[in-house]
Amino acid sequence: MSSGRIPSVEGGIQPTIVDAKGDLIVATAADTVSRLAVGSNDQVLTADSTTATGLKWAAVAAGGMTSLASGTLSGSETTLSSISGSYNDLILVVNNPFVSGANASLNYRFNGITTNTYQTYGVKSNGTAAANSNDRVIPDFLENTLPQTTNSFSCVIIIPSYSTTNNTKMGNYNFVTSTAQATSNAFGAFSINTSSAITSISIRTGNATTFSGGTYTLYGVK
Repeated sequence: MSSGRIPSVEGGIQPTIVDAKGDLIVATAADTVSRLAVGSNDQVLTADSTTATGLKWAAVAAGGMTSLASGTLSGSETTLSSISGSYNDLILVVNNPFVSGANASLNYRFNGITTNTYQTYGVKSNGTAAANSNDRVIPDFLENTLPQTTNSFSCVIIIPSYSTTNNTKMGNYNFVTSTAQATSNAFGAFSINTSSAITSISIRTGNATTFSGGTYTLYGVK
């Protein structure tokens, strides 16, 4: 059977409305149709209310990191609150934290939780196991103290699927310090027994000390 013009009947769409392979017939209004020309190779069809057809061809949106919060550490605790739940994962980077007093550890709390719902396991560069603690996701480091002067000390925490509402959130950490004498690091995993989405993270010092400096950046990852 050969194709041709459809007899003019009410509601019929003529084949001449399309011009090329891949063209689409789309609505521009009630009872009104039009042609949407095929896009370029590897483009995807995307809804766009600003176009006449409500559709467009566009490149696939690339994943990436978006800075959600950044600043300088101060006091004994810096809290990042109202964290957007519209990303897949969170990455928190803390650089060069140091304190005004000795014997301070770098601790974290999520959603302000203070009950014993945290579990951690990690390994330090000397091969020893990192300690578990109630709110200490990152274990004590550098002879149980944070530096008292700025130096090369960096920490990264990754929390995948942070906005889900299952019973456990899990993540990974890695941190490294470099001094004139040596470079050391630790890495491990942690879990938080909560069904709530992570909406706040507190960066804390231990033993009633305060931050003298250091910066943080929280990224959302698509």
